[in-house]
Amino acid sequence: MPRRAELSLSAGCRQLEHRKGNLPSSVSRKLYFDTHALVCLLETNGFTTQQAEIIVSALVKSTETNMDIVYNDMVTKVQQEINLQQIMSQIANDEVIKVRTDTKLNFNLEKSRVKELYSLNEKKLLQLRTEMVSLHAQQDRALTQTDRKIETEVAGLKTMLEAHKLDTIKYLAGAPREASLLLQQLQRARRGRVELRLSRWQQVTDVLWVKPLLNAHAVPVPDL
Repeated sequence: MPRRAELSLSAGCRQLEHRKGNLPSSVSRKLYFDTHALVCLLETNGFTTQQAEIIVSALVKSTETNMDIVYNDMVTKVQQEINLQQIMSQIANDEVIKVRTDTKLNFNLEKSRVKELYSLNEKKLLQLRTEMVSLHAQQDRALTQTDRKIETEVAGLKTMLEAHKLDTIKYLAGAPREASLLLQQLQRARRGRVELRLSRWQQVTDVLWVKPLLNAHAVPVPDL
């Protein structure tokens, strides 16, 4: 038997081809199978020509069916790329949605935080305003009390000044009279001193002049 009659299971004896781009179909595939060599091999092993052809035909149909099943389960490179792109796009969309959700959540949280801070600031501002109003009221009360105290002291000083003024007027009004009385007293005292001196001088004169005269004209008293 010639060498080509032997059944070869190498890749050179069978080839599968398919078109690029779309899913594989039975039309785009070609099966290169040496059926004549197989028929010859079967005839050599005792099969008739008709039996060998029937067996080979059944084998070809079975092989095509199995290839269809295999090709249906297989995916081309282009389809893999498309599916990968779709998956990546879906993942990207999911990531975008997740980022948007996180961003929205963060925004809502920040918004709530800002509202809380605003409310807290409003409370603090209201508290500060209340404290300022209280401080102003205290200052007003203190100023009012101080003004009243100053007015009271000023009134007291005015009363004191009026009293001193009256005393001064009375003093000034009574000063000439007192001065006149004092002058009269001084004059009287001076006059009294002069009279006293004159009287003393008279006494001295009398003593100096009268006593010698008396001694000169003295009358002896007889002894009893």
